Amino acid sequence: MPDLSIKFKTKIKRVLASIVNLFTKDQTQSSKHLAMAQVLQVKNAKRMPTKKQFLHLPSILSEKEKIIASISLLAIIISGTYLTFCIIGTRQHTIPDIGGTYTEGLIGSPQLINPLYSSTSDVDADLTTIIYSGLMKFDAKQGITTDLAESFTVSEDKEQYTFKIRENAKWHDHEPVLIDDIIFTINAIQNSQYRSPLSNSFSDISVSQVDERTVKFDLKEPSNNFLELMTVGILPSHIWQDISPSNAVLTSYNIKPIGSGPYEFKMLEKDSKSGAILSYTVDRFNNYYLEGPYIESITFKFYPDIDTAFTALQNHNIEGMSYLPIDQAAQIQDDSHIQIKQSGLHEYVSVFFNLNSDTAINDVQVRKALSFTTYKEKIINEVFSGLAKQMNSFILPEMLGYSEEISDVIFDQKYATVILDEAGWILNQETGMREKDEEKLSFTLTTLDATELQSVAEMIKSQWAELGVQIEIKTVNQTALQSEILKDHDYDILLLGEVYGNDLDPYGFWHSSQTDPSKLNLAQYENDEVDELLETARETQDNQVKIDSLIEAQKLICADYPAIFLYQPQYTYAISENINGADMARILKPSDRLSNINSWFIKTKKSFSEE
Repeated sequence: MPDLSIKFKTKIKRVLASIVNLFTKDQTQSSKHLAMAQVLQVKNAKRMPTKKQFLHLPSILSEKEKIIASISLLAIIISGTYLTFCIIGTRQHTIPDIGGTYTEGLIGSPQLINPLYSSTSDVDADLTTIIYSGLMKFDAKQGITTDLAESFTVSEDKEQYTFKIRENAKWHDHEPVLIDDIIFTINAIQNSQYRSPLSNSFSDISVSQVDERTVKFDLKEPSNNFLELMTVGILPSHIWQDISPSNAVLTSYNIKPIGSGPYEFKMLEKDSKSGAILSYTVDRFNNYYLEGPYIESITFKFYPDIDTAFTALQNHNIEGMSYLPIDQAAQIQDDSHIQIKQSGLHEYVSVFFNLNSDTAINDVQVRKALSFTTYKEKIINEVFSGLAKQMNSFILPEMLGYSEEISDVIFDQKYATVILDEAGWILNQETGMREKDEEKLSFTLTTLDATELQSVAEMIKSQWAELGVQIEIKTVNQTALQSEILKDHDYDILLLGEVYGNDLDPYGFWHSSQTDPSKLNLAQYENDEVDELLETARETQDNQVKIDSLIEAQKLICADYPAIFLYQPQYTYAISENINGADMARILKPSDRLSNINSWFIKTKKSFSEE
């Protein structure tokens, strides 16, 4: 059998010759003969040619062979280079890397960075969110999802929840997170000596240990917001069990906390005279149980009011701001150093018609005309500088069942005029008001004494006046709204927002069982078919059935014009243009904008996939 290595070496000598030719084309005839002799030694060799033999190969090739070999070699080099870049390009990815710092301005000053108390302060809630972690956490895409909990199960009657916690979760002092910590935290919330504002929410819950990594919660009755309650931060029992409940608000752990979240307390700076905290720095926790965090250090600076913080943002003394009013957001939209972020709140603002009032609002044609003469886009542009999302129904864009094709209402004042004319509401040319059977088309529009709502009310009044409808605006504070207006349904028309819980269930707003005093069916709307659809949407586990039910319910409700759906408020804030991964499509509360802070990053690096 022939020696394949010798045969191969003989064949390649002609190709290799072209390489050497680039360096030996000026050789003398005698040196070429020497080169040939060197090359011919390859025939009888039992090994690959030496470097010296490679260099002498060109001497035995013709000029034509040299040209062919040179072209072939060039093609091989180009093809190899291209292939290399293709392989690198398909397998190489840019991924987050650890590094960078960020400075954000907050309004107020930290007092109790403690999950038992932080719900009453936006500043405390912000810091608690990134230092502590709960069994569950808020996620813009998934809603409530697992955090310290690795998994959970729910009993068939929805009165028992069982959680298994992660094995790798640690406190910032590197002690492991235990079931004892969870039980201690829930008991502390329920203990009246701690005076936690969360105590009422946890009053009908009992908690017990199943095994080393499993904890069980028993409820007296099913709760739609139980998983939302489980987002409360967990306290380290090995630290807090030695602190008397009566002294819980006095301990330094409320300012220099030890949690299990993505960031740990590093340092703070106080005013030398007043003792007020001026800045607060946290560092990434290296032993965090999830991916990230990536930003090395975050510093929060505290300001007494929005205007002072906004000036600091404009001067770039801070890179971001926790909340930005609409008018100020519009002022810095062109600042290349700042990103304006918006997260949709779980709320829709509407004009609700009281269908039980003894006014002309009971006439569906009147409600329809008012709907078609309400210029939503103008309201959003002028009151919110375009920073609000127009709504056509009570289903938010992030909810199952959302559709842009639900309602036929558009701004059409001429059509609204025709509707009222045909309904017998004739315009009195002398008074400029519409009348029917000596009754004037006049209503009271009630709203909260909030600046934005008052501005919206004034615009609605102006738009309806062009149709010949007279509106008197009545503003009330939150206390009066709850104790008088809503309790007795004492309004013709109500401009207000309805806020969803995390379950995003519209049942409480539109089911006929919710028209009683203290309930939230603000339009006093009743429809048996709608009731059945809302019940189906609430009970089904099939998402498609839920979507179909909600879409049909929306069509029926919109056809009755019980409300004018205006806009979804947006929570607006500013962050550095260097920050990536900070988008939150929706949030339940302001601190939720930080719930994915472990995914934020400034630095990047290249990574190669294995496939």
